[in-house]
Amino acid sequence: MDAAWSSVGTVDPYVVSHLINPAFTGGAQWPGLRQAFRKITRADGLAIVASDGLADPYLDDPAARPGLGAEVYLCSTAFADTPMGDLSDLWQFETVYQVAQNIASMRFELGPELDRYGALSLSPPRLRTGTA
Repeated sequence: MDAAWSSVGTVDPYVVSHLINPAFTGGAQWPGLRQAFRKITRADGLAIVASDGLADPYLDDPAARPGLGAEVYLCSTAFADTPMGDLSDLWQFETVYQVAQNIASMRFELGPELDRYGALSLSPPRLRTGTA
């Protein structure tokens, strides 16, 4: 995945992840259990935050097709100057996070669903806006 994102911009060597995987506490289980988010900074001042783990092979069948067949990403100027440790404070990050968790909890490959319907929609829960 790093090779693909490297063609878009500079991939941060660190990821945003949980100390304790949510799958162990009743949360959504990603295919390979690895739940992470990467930051890719572009030369034009935009940055991308992308899920990293939804397309991992399933642990119980590594020969199967890659996990859910897709990752989730969002491009925003808000990510560009935000340190990795503070990304989770942004509503833009929360959007990527919630969409990724919802896709993981549904456990279906996105490609065949997109082929069948042409488009998919999702209403994430109300997001924190960070404003008082």
